[in-house]
Amino acid sequence: MIRNVTALLTSAVLLAGGQTVAEESPKLAPPVPAAPARAPELPFESDIRYFEDGDREIKTKRSRIVFTGSSSIRLWQTLGKDFPRQFVINRGFGGSHVSDVVHYADRIIMPHKPPLVVVYAGGNDIDAGKSPLTVAADFKVLTTRIWSRLPETSIAYISIAPNPARWSQVDRVREANRLIAAYCHGDRRLWFVDIFPRMLGADGKPRQELFVEDGLHMNRKGYEVWIPLVSDLLDAVVPPQAPRTRMAQRGRLGASPHRRPMAVGRCRARRDRGGRARAGRLVARRAGPLAQPAHQRGITDREQTVAVVALPGLH
Repeated sequence: MIRNVTALLTSAVLLAGGQTVAEESPKLAPPVPAAPARAPELPFESDIRYFEDGDREIKTKRSRIVFTGSSSIRLWQTLGKDFPRQFVINRGFGGSHVSDVVHYADRIIMPHKPPLVVVYAGGNDIDAGKSPLTVAADFKVLTTRIWSRLPETSIAYISIAPNPARWSQVDRVREANRLIAAYCHGDRRLWFVDIFPRMLGADGKPRQELFVEDGLHMNRKGYEVWIPLVSDLLDAVVPPQAPRTRMAQRGRLGASPHRRPMAVGRCRARRDRGGRARAGRLVARRAGPLAQPAHQRGITDREQTVAVVALPGLH
């Protein structure tokens, strides 16, 4: 009996003490909810927003030829000056892959409803370890994306250029160019501009004088190799416009009216001092199958006198 009473008293004391401790403990503040983690910004998002801001400043609702791709396009600061008889716009963003152009196509290509899109990309893809087959497949995805909304738009691919900094990758570059050239020859809306051989010297290696110190990006001499080939492409695909006024040259388009006259529709191939036809230049359709891509055999009567050469053999 005494033992039971003692046990009851002990339990009561413990309960009372526990209750006292509980009553004297300060009340804890409710937990502060953690701030939601900020999603990381997508690659190139700042570049794309800059382009969109520039698009809002363009007042004329006219279609423009869109140049897009990696740094060789982004650094082409004289694009408008080099092609003053065309309405061109630069939408290149440095470091990009073909897949990045696909990702942002709806924001940087579609709004301009371009009659022609000129793409230079693929070198960064190869450098990052992508296979030539992947690069070609990504370009095919890009054409499909563009044609899903702009089915009549022509698309030109400038071949991946050789350069001293990445010369060890040249075999994969050649293969990527070969695959994309083959794809381009299968559709009348596709064009392949082969600048690869023009950038090689007599020793078969990249011409050092065409590049800045990093051996990767071109200087003005490098762009001057591209300009004649791209100019003939633009004038053949899109009827050239009259030179623009000063007012039309302002803003982020960077146009200029000063440029050599372009002979469109010439019926004979231009020849060099040795009398040989200059590959890649404006030539007559009658010049033969090697002077035109396969898809040009069905061009219209209006275009019958001229075709832009996409070199059939990769070097």
